[in-house]
Amino acid sequence: MSLKLAPITEDDAPAISTLLIAAFKDDLYQRVEYQTDESLVELHKYETKKTISLIQDPTRVLQKVIDTVTGRTLSFGRLSTPSATANIDGDDNDEDDWPESCNKEMCVPYMAKMKEMKTEILGERPHYQLDLLATDPEYQGRGAGALLVRWAISYALAEKVPLYIDASQGPGMVLYQKLGFKLMKSFEIDIAVDGVDQKYLTCGLVFEPENTYYKCGPTHAVVAISETVDKHKGRTTSGGYCRQASGRGAAAGREAGQHQGAGGSRGERGRGAAAAGQRVTGLAANQAQRRILEGQHRRRGWVMH
Repeated sequence: MSLKLAPITEDDAPAISTLLIAAFKDDLYQRVEYQTDESLVELHKYETKKTISLIQDPTRVLQKVIDTVTGRTLSFGRLSTPSATANIDGDDNDEDDWPESCNKEMCVPYMAKMKEMKTEILGERPHYQLDLLATDPEYQGRGAGALLVRWAISYALAEKVPLYIDASQGPGMVLYQKLGFKLMKSFEIDIAVDGVDQKYLTCGLVFEPENTYYKCGPTHAVVAISETVDKHKGRTTSGGYCRQASGRGAAAGREAGQHQGAGGSRGERGRGAAAAGQRVTGLAANQAQRRILEGQHRRRGWVMH
């Protein structure tokens, strides 16, 4: 299976809505928010219309991951730019626009808690937000979601602003923290499912772009992303790449420096290469410590930062 990023078009909207509902079919929140087949049909219409609207919004970027062999869409993401996130009251969660069958008694206070948590974490800092990430249940854990997270991270790295994600309890939490996100805050709400009260946990995570090298995949791998963001067309070019980090890290450092210094003078590129080489070498030297910390992380659960 070969994966590829591609922009979402208006023709994709119905299929994207179907994928979204399928991806969250076992999520407690969706099960209570939309409790009947009729409400799910209404939700599908709502999400299709919303996707088309967001495609037309220059402050949002929508991307999908496709299997290049079959052409099937495996995953998709919605990213809000700092221009969109600056208006905290102007997001997509206006209750007047929600489907009539939505459980507003639960949704309204829940959305308010999400906004409050995000404000406590970031305040008024400019930031990107990965509003939504959904993967076809048949293809979860096969790299499509990770590709979209790295795509979103590339924007934060390019503009040196944080990337925010709110996430419920599940496999996504492990993925986000593996790719460099820190869990900042969380809250719980009570949800009654089939007459039984259950806790539903929501977490706020932040990726800080201070370090352009972060772990991905094998413990001894680092990734450097230096994508260029075309703000007007809402696209990224010049994709990220992975390099094996050796004790020296020189080759990866030189190549990363060329990316970081692209467009500058030869001297600037040289300085960029030297600095990048030091960062790669430093990361390689700390791999043993990372393995120890990650083992502690798995045993203790999520680490609050």
